[in-house]
Amino acid sequence: METQKRGAPSKVNGGLTRVLYVRATDDLIDALDKVVEKERVARRGLAVSRADIARSLLYEALGM
Repeated sequence: METQKRGAPSKVNGGLTRVLYVRATDDLIDALDKVVEKERVARRGLAVSRADIARSLLYEALGM
């Protein structure tokens, strides 16, 4: 019997292995949500989340 993998496919080679929890104000969450909506429109068919946007912004800010 074959077992199925659960959850969304990995967005990063090798998968994500660590978790970062961040407390945020409503203003920050609202701003992230606006960027998420813009990305969802720009990349139709691709699942984009707050975490994706936050991760992308952190990588960019750190020059990675």
